[in-house]
Amino acid sequence: MNNKIANYLRGKKENISALYTWGFDETVPQKKFGVVADGTNWLEKTISLKRGLREYLSNNPEAQVDVAHYFITEWGGIKRFSKSKETVEDFSKWQGSQTRPADFKPKYASVSSWSKWLSLMYPSWACIYDSRVAYSINAINYLDGGEQKIFPVPEGRNTRLNIMDISTLLLKQKLKKGGGSNPKDIKKAHFINERDAYLDYLDLMVTVSKELWGDETHIHEVEMLLFALADTVIYEDVLAKACE
Repeated sequence: MNNKIANYLRGKKENISALYTWGFDETVPQKKFGVVADGTNWLEKTISLKRGLREYLSNNPEAQVDVAHYFITEWGGIKRFSKSKETVEDFSKWQGSQTRPADFKPKYASVSSWSKWLSLMYPSWACIYDSRVAYSINAINYLDGGEQKIFPVPEGRNTRLNIMDISTLLLKQKLKKGGGSNPKDIKKAHFINERDAYLDYLDLMVTVSKELWGDETHIHEVEMLLFALADTVIYEDVLAKACE
């Protein structure tokens, strides 16, 4: 699967600064934490924001809950999330880790929220897993024939992606080749287990980073490319294939 994703992204990675357009109110982190998001585009500003928040936290560790709440609800757009304190506590045992801990196996529930905090706190090994990123991974699988298992897709608010349900399209591809109709059997045969999804995703990001950049340090660029392409280029490619 990693080769398929790398091949799809290869011709687009040099244009990542133009493709990534997730914006945010730059005055908010400055007012709350004194963090200025510098840059000439949203990619640079996002990288600057994350770096600034990490520096702020290194000097103000008691502000973790406030920063987590901002990063998940305001920057991340998950307005109704109310478990910032629990999220900080749940993942505090691994503070300072530069590699993924051997005992790290989080629950899938609320992955779009807590993975944002992880990506901020543990940037050397953790990435954001949300509906757009999962959609893109599954879409590339679909475009390539659907040989790989389906990643679970967290609930999202993107109208385009909700209309063109990629999991259903992938499942249709797979069921054409035969198999029973029992929902439990279908899920076991064709979907990645939710408890394994985030770890499998992190492995995938590392492998694609190696394929595209020759190292493991560009996992966030891979994530941001997948995010940026989900409801634009990838959506259009999926729509075109579905209409064949």
